Amino acid sequence: MSVFKLIAADMREWKRMGQLGERVALSPLQLHEALRLYLSFPGMRATIRYRLSYAAHQRRLPLVPGMLFRANLRRYGLEIAPRIGIGPGLYLPHPTGTVITATEVGARCHIIHAVTVGMRNRQEFPRIADDVTIGAGARVLGGVVIGSGANIGANAVVIANVPAGATVVGIPARVVRLPYAAHVSVFEAEASPVTFSLR
Repeated sequence: MSVFKLIAADMREWKRMGQLGERVALSPLQLHEALRLYLSFPGMRATIRYRLSYAAHQRRLPLVPGMLFRANLRRYGLEIAPRIGIGPGLYLPHPTGTVITATEVGARCHIIHAVTVGMRNRQEFPRIADDVTIGAGARVLGGVVIGSGANIGANAVVIANVPAGATVVGIPARVVRLPYAAHVSVFEAEASPVTFSLR
């Protein structure tokens, strides 16, 4: 996917999240709305600068990726290495203090504020699937896998894999909610047969 398509997907996600108002959240993105997102939100500008640094890195342009990376770090306090690929629809409303060093980050991920995604003890980095939300101040550390649709609570410290659709909180993070399908399968496995008589 081209850098322009990635940026457009990011802007559509920002719009879907209601940054331009609830009434227009689901309508197609207009040019004047894209301009408003860029001018109004530092997180959007930081995201675009990251996208450009990644594109420059992919094209092996000298100096440009590093310059954009350092500019993002100085201006917004955002540290995402140019080599790290992040799927379309990145929502990064408050970039200050966020560090992302992951093997991969999927599509439509929401990373709220002052989040650290990186290594723990060994040179292993997290893998984050699609539609993951990482709350403010959370830490995702080591070679863990965060399943699709997972929610990581504010200030949680994740050092183990998180199942798809699960919600985790605490230090260290523990699962407090599983998706409905997982609950159904657990109940089906544990339930004993029950028969009813109409007599």
